[in-house]
Amino acid sequence: MRTIGLFLLFVGASCAVKQQTETPKQVDASFEIRYTNYSKGFKWRGIWVDKMGQVYQYDATELGLEGQKKAKSAASTFEVLQPYLNRVSQADMHVVAQCAEGLSVAATAKFSERRLVCFDYGQVLFLGYQGDQEAVTLLESGDHIHENLTKEAQDTVKWMKTLDAAYADIPCK
Repeated sequence: MRTIGLFLLFVGASCAVKQQTETPKQVDASFEIRYTNYSKGFKWRGIWVDKMGQVYQYDATELGLEGQKKAKSAASTFEVLQPYLNRVSQADMHVVAQCAEGLSVAATAKFSERRLVCFDYGQVLFLGYQGDQEAVTLLESGDHIHENLTKEAQDTVKWMKTLDAAYADIPCK
């Protein structure tokens, strides 16, 4: 039980921007982990966290590249993905709110040099959406690695990796 408490403390502190006293009911931000691969056929699946902290898994592979091209802003991405969203959990709204606050800093970030580190793994994007703006890239991983160098982005990615074990450790580094 103590281990679980320490884990929750770590996850809750990962996006610590400021201490909040009330639990927000919703924030003006959404988050997405987007996996795509073009090797041996197109694949598109991932995780979506909405403004109320509801966590969904999705597999939108059948939409193909044309469907993915329509997913730019939070609203257009949600509209495209909505028929494929399967609710799996509820995120801690304190953490969601703290990560949402960090998006404005992450949006103005410098990035690491983009490096090729793998072949045929695909692309995993960790994205944040402020309001209905286009996505803020927090991390690109997979065949290439391209890191947002802000602490806010790195802390948000750390939290997002806890949402689904499939994205916790990407083998190509």
